[in-house]
Order: sequence, then C-alpha cells, then structure tokens
Amino acid sequence: MGRLSTARAFIIDDGQTAGPTSFTARPYMKRLPFALVLTLLAPFTTLAQTPYLVKDINLTTNAHPQSSLPFDFFQYGSRVLFEATTNESGTELWSTDGTAGGTLQVADIYRGEESSSPTGFVLLNGNIVFNAADAAHGQELWITDGTGAGTRLIADIRPGASSSAPGSRVVYHGKLYFAADDGVDGSELWVTDGTPAETQLFKDLVPGAGGSDPRSLVLFNDTIYFLAVDGLWKSDGTVNGTVKVKTASGGSLVVAGSHMFFIGYDVATGFEPWVSDGTEAGTHLIQDIYPGTHDSELFPMTPFGERVLFPAFDPQHGTELWISDGTAGGTHRVRDVQPGLDGSLYNPSVTVAGGTAYFIASTTASGQELWKTDGTEAGTVLVKDLVPGAGSGNPSDMTVLGGNLYFIAGPIGGARSLWMTDGTAGGTRLIKPPALLNVSNGSYGRALTNIGGTLFFAGANLLNGFELWKSDGTDAGTLMVANIASDVSPSSNPSDLTVAGDWIYFNAWDGTGPFNPNSSNENPGTLWRSDGTPEGTVKLVDAYAVNLMTSGHNLFFTNYPANMATWMSDGTPEGTTAATSFLARFPAAAGVAGVVGDKVFANVGNSSPSEQWRSDLPEAVLSSPMSPAA
Repeated sequence: MGRLSTARAFIIDDGQTAGPTSFTARPYMKRLPFALVLTLLAPFTTLAQTPYLVKDINLTTNAHPQSSLPFDFFQYGSRVLFEATTNESGTELWSTDGTAGGTLQVADIYRGEESSSPTGFVLLNGNIVFNAADAAHGQELWITDGTGAGTRLIADIRPGASSSAPGSRVVYHGKLYFAADDGVDGSELWVTDGTPAETQLFKDLVPGAGGSDPRSLVLFNDTIYFLAVDGLWKSDGTVNGTVKVKTASGGSLVVAGSHMFFIGYDVATGFEPWVSDGTEAGTHLIQDIYPGTHDSELFPMTPFGERVLFPAFDPQHGTELWISDGTAGGTHRVRDVQPGLDGSLYNPSVTVAGGTAYFIASTTASGQELWKTDGTEAGTVLVKDLVPGAGSGNPSDMTVLGGNLYFIAGPIGGARSLWMTDGTAGGTRLIKPPALLNVSNGSYGRALTNIGGTLFFAGANLLNGFELWKSDGTDAGTLMVANIASDVSPSSNPSDLTVAGDWIYFNAWDGTGPFNPNSSNENPGTLWRSDGTPEGTVKLVDAYAVNLMTSGHNLFFTNYPANMATWMSDGTPEGTTAATSFLARFPAAAGVAGVVGDKVFANVGNSSPSEQWRSDLPEAVLSSPMSPAA
C-alpha cells in the first residue's frame, strides 16, 4: 500500500469542490517475510498451521552464483593441477582427475581466507614446483607431489614476509634455473633441485643490489639462453660456462627451428626484431621496421616453423602482422588487413595449428574477428565474421585440440561462448549457446588448456558461477566437472509483499524476467499475485512494481522500468495495464498518491505543490470477475 503522510487535499465529488480536508493512507507494506504474509492471509482459525512453500517460482537461474574461477591448468600424471578460489580458503592449489569426486583441494598454503595464489607450474624430478605465498614467507618456490602432506616450501630465498618473487624458469639436466630476488643481490639467476640444501644463487651476473633481471629462459642446442639487462646470455649449467653472448637487451626470446628470435634494443634503432644462432656474430638486428630510434612496438613473437610471426608498427600502416625467417629480405608484413595508419591488430595473440596461424584482427568492415594466415598475403584471410557487419565477435584465448582451433567469443562485458573452427567459415561453430555455457577469458591465467586431448576451462551456466569445466570438442562432451564454490538453490527473492483482501501482490524473479538495472539491491523485475495456492500464484507482468496500493483485489503501482508510469491490475495478466484510461477522469495529468477503501487519491497537475484529488473506483473495476466488490 502506498505510504502517505497526513496531507491537505481537495476532494472532488459529483463535480463539486469541497473544502480542504486531510487523510492518512495505510502505510506501504514493504519486504514482509513471505511466510508471515501467508499467516496474515490465512483464516483466523488456521493461524496455527505450519508455514508451507506456496510455489517454487525460480528453478532455472541463480542471481548470485559463487565462482571458484579455476585457472592455470597443468598436467601431472593422470591428474590436472590448477588454482581455484573458495570463500573458506581463498585462492589455493587444487587437483582433479576430471570427475566431481576426484576434484579436491591439495593444500591450504595460506591458511584461512587469504590466498597463496599458486602459479608458474613446472615438472621437476617427478614433482611440481610452483610459486605460492603465505604470511610468514611472502611469495616463494614450493613443491608438491599432489598431496597435502607432500606440499612444502622449498626455501625462503628472501627471508621473512617479503617475497623473492621467482620469475622466468627452465628445467635443465634435472635442475630448475630461475630468476629470484633475495633482497641483497637484486633479481639474479638461481638454481634448485627441489631441496632446501640445493637451492642457491647460481651466478650474480651484475653485482650489486640492482640485479641482472634474467628473463625469457629457453633451451637451444642443449644450452640455456636468456636475456638480462645487459644482453643475451647462455649457460651450460656451470658457473664458468655462464657467459654473455652479446650486448643486446630486450625480451620475448623464442626458439623457431635453427634460430632464436627476440625483441632487441639498441640506442640507434629502438626495440626491433633480432635473431641469434647462439653466437656473438650470429646475433643481430633483422630489420629496422620503424626507421630511426622509434620502436616498432613489437608484441611477443610466435614460432611458425622456421619463422616467427609478430605484430609490429610502422607509421604508414599502423600495427599489422609480420613474419620473419631471420633475414631482412624474409621479413615482411603478411598483409595490410586494415589499410591506413589505424592498423588491424589490437590483440597480440597468435596461435599455430599445423601450417596455419590464427590471429585476431579488426577492420572497419567486419569489426574484430578471427583471421588465419599461411604466411603469404593471399593466404591471409578472414575465417568467419561471427557478428556480420561492423560488429565484433571479439574472439580470444585460442587453443588447438585435435587439429582444430577452439576459442572464446562474444560481446565484451557480456556472455562469452566456446567456439571451434577447422579454418573454414562452414566449419566454424558454437559449441554451446550462452544460456548453457558462459566461458571466462584468461584474465587470471590460461583460459582454455589442452591436457591430453581434453580442454579444461572456467565455465558458468544459469545455476552456477565460473567453475571447473572440460570439453572433448563436442557438445555432449562439454560439461561441468565440479561445483567447487557450491551454490545455494536459485531464489525468486520475493519482496514488496502487499495485502489485497485475501491475496497478496509481490515482486519476484522466475529466472527469465529482467532485474532492475538501476538498483544496487538488484530488485527482481516481475510482478506476481498469489492467493496462497500454487495454481493461484501467477506472474502478471515483466516489471518491477513500486508504490503498491490496493483496494479489494485491485492494485495500483508504479512501473519502474516503464518511465515510472502508473499501472493498475485486477490480478490477471491481461488486466495488468497502464492506468491511462482510469487517470483520464482527472482534469490534468495525474499520479495515484494513495488508496483508502474504494477511494483513490491523486496528485493532479505539474505545478509544485500539486493539488490532490479523489475519485471513487468505478463499479466495473470493483466488480471485475477476479475482483469481487470490497
């Protein structure tokens, strides 16, 4: 019922104006417990009966599902390790065999609700080494055999709560070489065999607290190569055999066939593509794509057989996809996909499947969509315009499975779905529609990971948040593994319960109607009425009703989504409409202010303060088939 404070009103009756009067409407009943209203509506002789569920309105959609956000999947024998989040343990180390019963938390490394955030998994001598944090040690190297008892800190490299933040790493001859900062020598090259005794500083490449910042560790010709602040280095696993190859700083060192490629820097050319055969003479600039000291703004390089693919910028074409075989003549743009300075590449991701490389490009004609290339201009083409026209499919997180490419696509900020392609438009299809599966992108790690022919990823549906899913590439074989952050049953969230004789009107959500988008409380967006029975509980309109006021079985309310218009209802869907005809009896624009018995009080006119008028409810309304006269 509408809340009205005592107010002066002009009462209109048979066209005559009476003197000022005052009235007080019954208070607006808001958010009474559902069981309480059922008790109030029951005959007085049955007040002692046991409360009962009238109708389970929402069986399909959970408005506030929990998410465990599983990411960083890593194969360990027949199991998969990953990180996942729960309210009780935070983000911790989990393991699965691909079944719900075989999915469990390995260890709560950072005790309680805080998170150890395990990441950087690598196999070392039959165990898994990874980064994790706790209150006493900060982020350090840990090791696990997949059990809680076998999960332990390897060494507190930077003693105390500060972190050594172990970085780039590679396994070589049974030992793990990695970057870490002990707080004294800066970030330098360390080594471990997985035991505390054999975890130590390997070599202080740049003495002092500044550190050498080793990064992009790779194996090439049975030798470790890596980049540091002062150039390209190599190591044979001995201190004396760890030497600088050439002074050329940079990043993104990758191996492609018989060469290494990286983004190198010198003062004359800025950051540009470099190549190395592992020797000083064979390490050099390939091409100055953006001539002079400007950077060509390279992104990470992707091996493509004996060549590499990489996005690069020049002032005539913007950022486009380039290819290089390590020679100046063999380094060129594969195609000017979006002619002009704007360029086509905003996403640096490139994924190779056999002799085809897939990438994401944006054009004026088709928006941001999936493209492919064989390294030639003629072979660089759009795979499929997922959203025809200038709209964008926004593909991301590409992964190869069984020779096909799997990826995530969908509107930014909206539901994103799992897709697959064989490289043709006809062979590009949705695995499951968004209503059945919404796939999280890789904001916190690798979104889609192929482990032994099965994709693992974080997926959500209408009942559950982002949980552990798997797929064999088929619709039927794409399913949730485990609901780690378990959810309660979906709720209709009934609210604003308002008495109307022996009925009630209320707002609720059946899982399909809209929620009020402007409410911090996410008020449900459907109006219902009930007589206390399942068959007598009916959805009236997809609208969030406010200012509910009743007379007998009749309801006046403000339709929140519909421009705050005044509506009325006789308790039937067809009888729930805008109150335009009823309000037309007033001499100017009117809004219902309150209902007392069969009297409707309205604010009339746009002036401030507006006048208040009264009208009797017409007999046709009071005596409608669903609404006996009050």
